[in-house]
Amino acid sequence: MIVPLAYNTRSLLVRRWTSAFTAGGIGLVVAVTGLVLAYVGFLANASGGGAGVTQATVELFDTVLRLGTNLVSFARLAAFGLTHAALGLVVWDATVGLWRDGGVLVLAAVVVLLLGNTVAFALEALVAGVQALRLEYYELFSRVFDLEGRPFRPWRIPVESQEVPS
Repeated sequence: MIVPLAYNTRSLLVRRWTSAFTAGGIGLVVAVTGLVLAYVGFLANASGGGAGVTQATVELFDTVLRLGTNLVSFARLAAFGLTHAALGLVVWDATVGLWRDGGVLVLAAVVVLLLGNTVAFALEALVAGVQALRLEYYELFSRVFDLEGRPFRPWRIPVESQEVPS
């Protein structure tokens, strides 16, 4: 028996709280299962004993923090997209408002369109540059950089002073 899509949609809308709690419960079960499996994996990699439990707990806490920061990071990208749309809407509304009045304001509308898009592009390029630097220094270095190894000593050509016979 096939249940129509309209019935399922109506059922979700009528039973909002039940649907929300069911989705939230399933999400909570999946999240807790993932955290337990991650903890078991961290515990298996640890040295064992009390120090191993502490290490696994700290690694699990670090993982949860990284997941949270990544979530906020992607929400920030969505905010940049909304800012782009808002700037474009402001410029477009100003252009259309000037264009409708006709006459000399048509020239002003062209100037507003060009100047507004230039300013919006410059602001977005600045934001993209700052975010690229942030990604480079914060996210890349926090994942790759380890305090291991030996200090960097650049190669040099040994210089010996020699006297030239005269």
